Amino acid sequence: MTYSYRGALIGLKRKRVTFERCVNTVAMIVLDAVFCFFAFVFATWFMNSAINGAYGFPFTVRGEAYYTIPQVMVFTALYIVSFAVFRLYSSLWKVGGISEGMMMIAGVGVGALATLLANWGLSFFEFFYSIGFTNNHKAGMCVAAVFICAMLIISRFGFRVVRKLIRDAKLECDKSGKKRTLIIGAGYFGAYLLSQIRAGQSAQECIPIAFIDDNPMKLHKRIDGVKVVGTSAEIPEVVQKLRISEIIIAIPSITPEKQAELVTICRSTKCHIRLVPTLRELNSVPTMHDIRETNITDILFRQEVQLDRRSIAEYIEHKVVLVTGGGGSIGAEICRQVATFYPSKLIIFDIYENSAYELQCELRRKYNWLDVKVCIGSVRDRARLDMVMNEFKPDIVIHAAAHKHVPLMEACPAEAVKNNVFGTINVLRSAEAHGVKRFVQISTDKAVNPANVMGATKRITEIAVQLAAKKA
Repeated sequence: MTYSYRGALIGLKRKRVTFERCVNTVAMIVLDAVFCFFAFVFATWFMNSAINGAYGFPFTVRGEAYYTIPQVMVFTALYIVSFAVFRLYSSLWKVGGISEGMMMIAGVGVGALATLLANWGLSFFEFFYSIGFTNNHKAGMCVAAVFICAMLIISRFGFRVVRKLIRDAKLECDKSGKKRTLIIGAGYFGAYLLSQIRAGQSAQECIPIAFIDDNPMKLHKRIDGVKVVGTSAEIPEVVQKLRISEIIIAIPSITPEKQAELVTICRSTKCHIRLVPTLRELNSVPTMHDIRETNITDILFRQEVQLDRRSIAEYIEHKVVLVTGGGGSIGAEICRQVATFYPSKLIIFDIYENSAYELQCELRRKYNWLDVKVCIGSVRDRARLDMVMNEFKPDIVIHAAAHKHVPLMEACPAEAVKNNVFGTINVLRSAEAHGVKRFVQISTDKAVNPANVMGATKRITEIAVQLAAKKA
């Protein structure tokens, strides 16, 4: 019963849509017929307007019929058939473009030719000759075709002009609550982006104020009323002058070097920045929904390095991995990356319980198959390290636990040595004692020719790991 009821509803809906479509088509045909009638009225008046008092509505000139009603009815029918052949009644005029306009002109042209041939061919038949087909007034028929074409253009596209005027007026009223947006790239996608924003397809409330483009041929030109105001070098001045609050980079074909340059310039303005992904990222034509926030890779002056995920997977997959300092900023990110390579178990070892617990919850939400354990303890405590190593028997230890704050370690050098140096030695010895196969030390660039306490302690840990590696 449920399915039959639903099927009946779908059937009724389809019938309603079909009925509405038929009504719309009939209405357009009737409207076009009226246009054709008045086009011949205007043509009759136009061809005889120079003679005072010669014209009489609808087709009378000096008391004689310039065209007859049956003649105009036949001409109208020929135009309607021509319009149907050229699909003027099956086009979606709300979004119609150049191709629909060309079909309209072709339909009028073929219709005009058909009326001229009918007027000539039917003049050989006595009956048709008697009702007005005399093969005269051919110039007036051509003028009527021009009037018909003008009426069709106004009827099909005029409402879009009115809609744009109403929309622009509404946008002027709503400007105060929307982000003033600068679009970089006055090409195809920039124009598409502008149309989509104005059509209300943007997820964020914004209003396009101006374009930026480095092509000198586009400077000071307008796209749908929005002006190309300058080049990329002028972005800071344009942002300040026009009070811009958001910038969208709309150049899908951009190179990594140029993208990094534009993002760097835009970030200097403190505006909110979004961009369309490049064709390299999408392998297809981007759409409005592909626009995203900027990230760190957008300011690289080179291609992003692609990880050899197969080799990393062979290194980590089905292994027990222990990450010391796993709750910290660096350790947490290492845990997130390790989780994607299917370890059999991931142990987060950290002295601070809150961040370690939050990370555990996050990983369990994202990777519900992953066995994640949190062990609270300090790398200074050798006994605790031995206890954890003995319980879980890790295959890989990634040592990220360390004091990393340079100014604070300058103020507390003893703590830096105890935690960074002796803590690392504790982890190393415990790993050796429990047969850990791989030990990875997370160091820092400050360990190269160290100029501070933190860098010096990390350099010592590097030497300690190198010595342990030689003994292994």
